Amino acid sequence: MKVVKIERMRIENFKGVRSLEMDFGNVTEIRGRNATGKTTVADAFTWCLFGKDSTGRTAFNLKTIDEKGVIHKIDHSVEVVLSIDTDGKMEQKTLKRLLKEDWVKPRGKAEPVMQGNTTQYFVNELEVKATQYAAEVCSVIDEQMFRLVTSPTHFPTMDWKQQREMLVRMAGSVSYADVAFDSDMRKVLAQLDGSDMATFKERIANQKKPIKAE
Repeated sequence: MKVVKIERMRIENFKGVRSLEMDFGNVTEIRGRNATGKTTVADAFTWCLFGKDSTGRTAFNLKTIDEKGVIHKIDHSVEVVLSIDTDGKMEQKTLKRLLKEDWVKPRGKAEPVMQGNTTQYFVNELEVKATQYAAEVCSVIDEQMFRLVTSPTHFPTMDWKQQREMLVRMAGSVSYADVAFDSDMRKVLAQLDGSDMATFKERIANQKKPIKAE
């Protein structure tokens, strides 16, 4: 069994927060009036792990702003320190995601222009590629499971096939024998001969083709 605990989070230039460092206990309460940064803390955490805000959006403005708008030429980063207890074996992992602007000075131009953004990833202070970072996060917690246990509104927004798969995993699968409650159903079950329903239907369809042709 794996137990994950947030130990500390450091935010630099993320949305409306210029600099913030938080230590987390067994229970940490974040309180405040509307528009004082409560959601920003949640967004910072999920962005660090998954590159999304707390509602699951990838397209959101995380850059720091002031009364004039977005503040350019500064780095935006979130660092999270996690304690991971896997069957009594303790491990601490530091994850950091950093977004920086790419500025270049075109030939013949006096001022540099922004060409886009670059994201860098760090695990235990060592820079890694995006795929390795995603794998490190997934080894701690699956994103789908994280959202299920942290948001009561996430399950209703899932595709119905994902909902069914999740419920079957929780409740256990139902076999064809479980639903063969009468003689007709048992006859069908016998004809399945161990194959699934999709294969059975395909086999019957193939048998019907020459009959229809005749």
